[in-house]
Amino acid sequence: MQITGKWDNDASRRGLRWALLAALMLLALLRAPYAATHLDFARDMFVAWRFLQGQEVPLAGPVLAATIHLGPAWYWLLAALLGMARSWLGTVLLLGLLSALQYPLAYLAGKAMHSRRAGLLWAVLLGLPAWSAFEAMLPQHYVLTAPLVLAVVLCALRYTQRPRWRYLAGLGLGLVLALHAHPSSAGLVWIVLAAVGAAAWRRQLRLLPLLAAVAVALLPLLPYLLWSWQNDFADLRAGGAYLADAQSTGSLATAPALLYQSVLGGAGYWLDTLLRAPHWLGLAVMSGLALAIAAALGGAVRLWREPATRVRLLQVLAAIAAVTLTTALIRSVSTYYMTTAVRAIALGGVALGLAAAGGVRVAVLGRAALFVLAVAFNLAAALVANRYLASGNWPFNFQALYDVSHPGTEPMRLLLLPAYAMGDSGRFLCSQGAPSVHGAYARHLLYDYAMEMRLACGRSDAQVGGAEPQRQHWLGLAKALAREAGLMAQQRVGPLQLFAVRRVLGGDAFVIPDRPVYPIHLPQDNPLQTRSFTVQLDAGERLAISTMAFFVQPAQVEFGAGKRLQLLGGDAISRVYACTDCAAGETVAVDLRVTTTNFSDTDIVVF
Repeated sequence: MQITGKWDNDASRRGLRWALLAALMLLALLRAPYAATHLDFARDMFVAWRFLQGQEVPLAGPVLAATIHLGPAWYWLLAALLGMARSWLGTVLLLGLLSALQYPLAYLAGKAMHSRRAGLLWAVLLGLPAWSAFEAMLPQHYVLTAPLVLAVVLCALRYTQRPRWRYLAGLGLGLVLALHAHPSSAGLVWIVLAAVGAAAWRRQLRLLPLLAAVAVALLPLLPYLLWSWQNDFADLRAGGAYLADAQSTGSLATAPALLYQSVLGGAGYWLDTLLRAPHWLGLAVMSGLALAIAAALGGAVRLWREPATRVRLLQVLAAIAAVTLTTALIRSVSTYYMTTAVRAIALGGVALGLAAAGGVRVAVLGRAALFVLAVAFNLAAALVANRYLASGNWPFNFQALYDVSHPGTEPMRLLLLPAYAMGDSGRFLCSQGAPSVHGAYARHLLYDYAMEMRLACGRSDAQVGGAEPQRQHWLGLAKALAREAGLMAQQRVGPLQLFAVRRVLGGDAFVIPDRPVYPIHLPQDNPLQTRSFTVQLDAGERLAISTMAFFVQPAQVEFGAGKRLQLLGGDAISRVYACTDCAAGETVAVDLRVTTTNFSDTDIVVF
């Protein structure tokens, strides 16, 4: 049953509602230029680029949990976006626009569920700090989870009100595409079955429309079925093994923690780690969120008291429970992108309660706090992305993001190249006859398939590391590190400060593959080894020691007797040393001992 009130019927507020939705979309898009480049997204862009070049037609999507694939819809969409934008940044902006459709979809779903007020509140709630917000900073197919989940919910609500074929087809197609966005959307199957079952109970479901809707839903899977047949249905065996492994799948016992983290848990992390908010501000934000939840609970009590609205409340609570429990069973850990489906559904319940709370003072205060928080957070998130990614100084906490229900480790300062800098990087690499990169630039290029170079000039002959004298060698350091070390860059690529390398002392050379092999690089795991170097530094020269690969511990560095080099600065990738007590113009020879399990990925250069 749809319930309306004076607030809904006031035509003068219609423009304000859509202006707010547009503002939420625009604020979300402000983060797109600072979206970080990372391995999985670079691989997907490589597949899309090869598709556009006619080099391959992907029939299966990315591998999920290192186990199974789904259809190639994500690759095909990415190819379409890349074909329109013709650039990395343009593609990310278009993808961000699709993701931002979650706000108008939430509004329409809330309107169908209860009222325009509920719809607007649902949209505003999606703008609050959460683990899901990291999807915009580390984009991949899961940025489409929220809009697709909300599209399914909208179709379910409208189908129960008006059982038309287009809504039935939208249910099936939306479910399949949401699973492509991420399998954590699997809980939607209960909402789809409930909507179809209710239509069947009312004798409003017809066989031919149902079969036609199923056919439409299966269209994205047809290429995958062909791929599966060609590969002897290997995914069926892999999927069965995954479900049989109790250490891989999850537990119902984790559902309460998952629900809390999906709705509120990420707010604390954003405030403490990224925004570095003062204690009073963090307390005010969390108090505002608590006020909103309290008002929503009061509204839920009002809904329960009225027989006409009790059924709708029970439907929403059942949907939240079904999606949360299903998501909890999928995997033994809950990553930041696995909270999105739960959050999108659960916030609909909060919006319903807030809308039903009416004009009670605590409800009015709660709604006002939400409006302010949503706009302020989106602005703050855009500024934070600018601040960290533009300086190469993101306090990245891998453990916190990939297991949100457990405390993370100490964040490390990490450079990930933002989308706005990919064009500059491509142009710089293409301007070099035979470039070889070191330091943070080496780590970036090692994991991104030189995609910016392919997009800029169709080349991919840049090399990671190595000491070949005929190549142009450049060391890339994060802007924050270069500033800390007091260095003046010779070239700049976004947050990367580039310095001409004079001598290479260590680290292997890696050639960029011509196909999107995945994973692109597997670090060596050897026993600890120690190697000695005699480092000669002329006046003005410095030493940089970098770890080119992820998940490799930084090398231990020691200097022998005599002159010693001092650490000027360091981050998660590189450390820079120089002789700080040398006389002007003095040349110094230093004994250097390096201990590591992986000399192949330990890049040592003089610049």
